[in-house]
Amino acid sequence: ATTASSGAAAAAAPRHTVRMSGGRLVVSSDGGAGGGAAASGTEGGRRPRSAGTLVVCPMSLLSQWHEQLALHAPGALTVMCYYGQQRAKMAAPLAAHDVVLTTYGVLASDFGGGGGGGRLAPPFAVSWRRVVLDEAHYIKGKATLAARAVFALQAERRWAVTGTPIQNQLDDLFSLLHFLRLSPYDEYTFWRRMVLRPLVEHKDVRALGLLHHALQPLLLRRTKATRMADGSPIVLLPPRS
Repeated sequence: ATTASSGAAAAAAPRHTVRMSGGRLVVSSDGGAGGGAAASGTEGGRRPRSAGTLVVCPMSLLSQWHEQLALHAPGALTVMCYYGQQRAKMAAPLAAHDVVLTTYGVLASDFGGGGGGGRLAPPFAVSWRRVVLDEAHYIKGKATLAARAVFALQAERRWAVTGTPIQNQLDDLFSLLHFLRLSPYDEYTFWRRMVLRPLVEHKDVRALGLLHHALQPLLLRRTKATRMADGSPIVLLPPRS
């Protein structure tokens, strides 16, 4: 799991910069412009600010997310599914919930079609507290509509959760860094010049070290051998047959 753009809707969100200071790697944030930033086409000319979390997942996992939230936080969180033809047309209902669940397909559709009447579609008209991408490798193609849609989301905090950050090629990783806003790696010109070409074309291990240093503060890796605080396995798997 990796924790932490293009598009006007995301322009005010914070960006994270990696730099060396005193021999140590430092991750800093510009803090963004904060909530309530003026945005053309939003309700009342201002973007509703939400203390909630937008979870974006494949359609096949939407019901599982809803069931797990009901199981582990019964009555503690207000949950809304933003999906289907009858989904909310305005941003305010989304901003009023603790958790909003939607899919990559819905975001891509909204991003491509807008909200009508010159408005941003509801997910892009909210300043989210947190955006979580489940199965984040779905945005591996940086030019796809789904990737461009999630890049345009405005959020204070960004999480990308995936078991396969690199599926077919190293360039798959760029979309995750762009979503997480890890400057300067979120700029494709820098990524291609300092990481992609040196590694792919010249097998330069220095570029690999640079990438490792960039990812170290962000990457939270869990394996089947990982233990919780009480020493029990983080996940119980049946023995191999």
